Amino acid sequence: MRATSSCFGEVLMHTIKKIVAAVSVAFAAMGAAHAGQLAKSDVEFIRKAGEAGQLEVKASELAQQRATHPAVKGYADEMIQAHLSVGRELADLANRKGAPLPPTITRDQKNDLDDLAKEKTGMNFDKEYVSEVAVDAHRDVVKLFKNAAADAKDSDVRAFAAKTLPSLQAHLDHGQALAQELKRPAR
Repeated sequence: MRATSSCFGEVLMHTIKKIVAAVSVAFAAMGAAHAGQLAKSDVEFIRKAGEAGQLEVKASELAQQRATHPAVKGYADEMIQAHLSVGRELADLANRKGAPLPPTITRDQKNDLDDLAKEKTGMNFDKEYVSEVAVDAHRDVVKLFKNAAADAKDSDVRAFAAKTLPSLQAHLDHGQALAQELKRPAR
């Protein structure tokens, strides 16, 4: 009987050690998951950056089809390439951080895009695209990225914003120059 209780004690002790190890692993995993969570403001930045990038691409695809001024078409081409590239980097960051990216643009953005598509043609389209997308949308996104570069809680989010900001500022500068060019009388 003594040998049986000794075996039982060893089995029990071995089982308790396994349980303690499993609980320790579970708590460590929970801590790691908690550490990987982003601040609400960082998640909001990722969402807004994703929406802005999608709008840029969709509006620029429309401009490729509808714009009449060669410089506007060229700008639209640049924006598609640039924002698709930034979008891939943002998706990678969002995936690594477990932050959801929006599946599409917001309802308000869709309405603005629909208005641009329906109501504007020719030079009126060009001017509206440049005003709304190349200037106003880029002004908003530059502000968004400046704030994130300075204030994001997560170092990777802050680094992404800081790295991307100069190209967004260049897009805004280019858009403002394009707006001035479209104001000049045709020769």
